[in-house]
Amino acid sequence: MEEYRQESADFVPEYLSSLEESVLEELSVREKNYNFRFNGLRRLLRDVHQQKLTRALERLQEDRLIQQSPDGGYGLGNETYDKVREYFGNQGLVHQYQEQNKEL
Repeated sequence: MEEYRQESADFVPEYLSSLEESVLEELSVREKNYNFRFNGLRRLLRDVHQQKLTRALERLQEDRLIQQSPDGGYGLGNETYDKVREYFGNQGLVHQYQEQNKEL
């Protein structure tokens, strides 16, 4: 298990911008194979500038951390979902989302 955690930490590059990390966090909170359209991501990220989000999505695609579906949505691939979720598992939005939903 410790080896898997190390793999997930190495899997997500250190040089990610805060916007790129936010995109990954938002996608990791959802179900596997869930896709967001560009404007949906933009609303979730508090109306980030269109060019900044476009650049962030392009970089994440180049690093193969996210993929674009045929219908134009963005999501985590099957291979990346578990590793990205593990990376953010004890911090960030995943933890907050799970804590909020426990109360419901």
